[in-house]
Amino acid sequence: MEAPKQPSRRLEMKLNRELQRKILSVLTECFPKDPPPNFLHTLRAEYGEDETDGNLMYLEMHGLVNVKLTHFVSGAYSIDYVKPTEKAFDFLAEDGGLSAVLGVVTVRLDAETLRELVALKIDKADIPTGQKETLLKIIRSLPEEGLKRLSSRLIEFALDKGADLVKLLDISGGL
Repeated sequence: MEAPKQPSRRLEMKLNRELQRKILSVLTECFPKDPPPNFLHTLRAEYGEDETDGNLMYLEMHGLVNVKLTHFVSGAYSIDYVKPTEKAFDFLAEDGGLSAVLGVVTVRLDAETLRELVALKIDKADIPTGQKETLLKIIRSLPEEGLKRLSSRLIEFALDKGADLVKLLDISGGL
């Protein structure tokens, strides 16, 4: 793909998001074909060899591209080919691509686990012991359908209290 390049005396690579996006865009747009023959030469002329090659290798480290390097005894190297991975397509896709679809995690709690979770919260609640015992007895005797309804109501309640929930969980992260 290119002539061997001699290593620079000192590496002056910097992470460059614009360059990374440009690399990924060109590679995904021409896929499955190879990028244009002057692809790397053009980028190196604009951004410099160290920055271009460094960002390309950085993208490879994150699994966004596959790069085939040939190393020479002199310390020089040549980049023989560059191909985008599925992660590159998904990274550029506004909706996260297939990774977002395939990466959905479904959490299912069986009735007993749900009872235990609710019972733990009741046990820790700041209410009189008599009330706790009554609530625990009700939770333990609820049929599965009643437990599902209770869970839905608890989730609804939590969502209605969104601002309080954010404070309670301290997940605002400075928003």
